[in-house]
Amino acid sequence: MIGKILFTILIIFLAYLVVRNRGRGTAAPRTRPAVAADRAVSPRLVAYVFVGVAVVTGSVVYYLEYLEGRQVVSIRVINSGTQEVVTYQAQRGKIRGRRFETLDGREVTVADVERLEMFEEE
Repeated sequence: MIGKILFTILIIFLAYLVVRNRGRGTAAPRTRPAVAADRAVSPRLVAYVFVGVAVVTGSVVYYLEYLEGRQVVSIRVINSGTQEVVTYQAQRGKIRGRRFETLDGREVTVADVERLEMFEEE
């Protein structure tokens, strides 16, 4: 998650540098009338639109990941030796490999001889 945020900040910073340095070139002075320059799209406007789109996109992605992490799933733990089946419920974001925290706060660690099956209840 931190990587996505840092990547977005890096892109914004690079866009800022490009827009800032664009006007410093050794181009010849403009010979067009001032009216035509008013109709051109300002680089500053383009940069603001780009930053706005990046912020909105990042916010939407973060919100969707938050919703997915809060989704409740059922976890069936099956012991390979005894075929005993135990079912738990946990939030998707609280599952970390072979460990998870149930809705009632219990911390469960699954052994190597046990099998995990996750499914959504409808």
